[in-house]
Amino acid sequence: MYGQKNKRRGATHAPLLIDAAIRQFALRGVANTTLTDIADAAGVTRGAIYWHFSSKSQLFNEMWQQQLPLRELLPPPASQISASDLLHHLREKFIFGLQYIAEDPRQRDLMQILYHKCELPAT
Repeated sequence: MYGQKNKRRGATHAPLLIDAAIRQFALRGVANTTLTDIADAAGVTRGAIYWHFSSKSQLFNEMWQQQLPLRELLPPPASQISASDLLHHLREKFIFGLQYIAEDPRQRDLMQILYHKCELPAT
């Protein structure tokens, strides 16, 4: 019974760890964030991270795998868009995407990571 309870509790850690990783990567940058930083932010041990992820790279990749592509959040286009309406249609999709990112702190953090916090390691 004890082992089953730990397995169930461990299964709930993965989303918590990914959320903590997003916050830490946005704050510190990917290269400067350690697994200890993520574990501390999530309130778990490093062992809890290794239960789910073999490395920071795997955690980073899983973080992106779980994100829905923006195109899946956009309303479907009308079946036929006239050439004169195409620019308006593209403008509306662009505005929708920007509003989605601006209104969702998690999405803002992800954009911060993608555009400003993915440092290449020095060689």
